[in-house]
Amino acid sequence: MSIFHLIYASTAAPDLKPVDLERILDASVRNNKRSNITGMLLYIEGTFLQALEGDEAAVTGAYRRIEGDPRHQGLVVIQSSPIESRSFPDWSMGFKYLGVEELSKRDSYRNHINNDFYSKVRDLKPDTALAMLREFSI
Repeated sequence: MSIFHLIYASTAAPDLKPVDLERILDASVRNNKRSNITGMLLYIEGTFLQALEGDEAAVTGAYRRIEGDPRHQGLVVIQSSPIESRSFPDWSMGFKYLGVEELSKRDSYRNHINNDFYSKVRDLKPDTALAMLREFSI
């Protein structure tokens, strides 16, 4: 089976609450296990950055569900392509909530912090987005 991955960014609905994040994560873990999808989700100051990896049809189907979820707005695909191996093989859905203060402690991300964080994330180069997801999955 070939591996496919998709990395996207989106903004959270303005009324998103912590319990909504828990529900998103719970549903993602459940659905991804069933579909053999692995990945990582970062939530940073109202911005989602997520990688999904697995069978292309399964990943595309998961992304379509996300597109229809009103908790996500302004979805932008950063990369969708075949890959040689999974970046998150042990995570049906890794998750990390990052605040600006934690992000600002890392020199490589300090320049991404401003009032329009989403615009910085959605414009990340694919390698940078994947590196960011990997770095915070540890």
